[in-house]
Amino acid sequence: MTGSKNPEPPPSLVGPAPMSDDEVRAKLRSKEHPDRPIILLSHESTFCSMHGEPFRAEWPKGAIVFQIEAMHILLMRVDLAQEIEALGGTFENGVEAVLKKIPACCRLTDDELLSLYEKSGVGKIRRCLGCNQVAKGTPYRIVDPDVDAAKHIALEHLCFGCVVTNLRNVAS
Repeated sequence: MTGSKNPEPPPSLVGPAPMSDDEVRAKLRSKEHPDRPIILLSHESTFCSMHGEPFRAEWPKGAIVFQIEAMHILLMRVDLAQEIEALGGTFENGVEAVLKKIPACCRLTDDELLSLYEKSGVGKIRRCLGCNQVAKGTPYRIVDPDVDAAKHIALEHLCFGCVVTNLRNVAS
């Protein structure tokens, strides 16, 4: 319509309506394995801001490796299976629901987190500004949502050991 304040976009700019999770699963499900579960992971269900920060500098390097390896570890755990079962519903929806409550990274042990950072391939060996040791790590931003962004702390290098142990101790 000519002269309208909010003209309709041309058809070439209008995309399909967003699909529901079940529609995405149906589209991804293979004919060879129709009963194989399909778990849809968001970054938020895999990484909290504290444990996901080491990936920021070289995003998305290593993030997929971390996600796959974390899920492999977690899906072998009886406690996670019991938590999923207690929710009822489908296995797929149960996994997604429990990871929305507590992301995958926060369900891993310190040793598992350190191993996954190493497997992911992110980071460089430098002197850590947290512990003063020469160790593998990445640039790290410490963000406080209640503080002005100009006052956030940006560290040139924080080793994975400090990310896993020292920051976890501060957060708890």
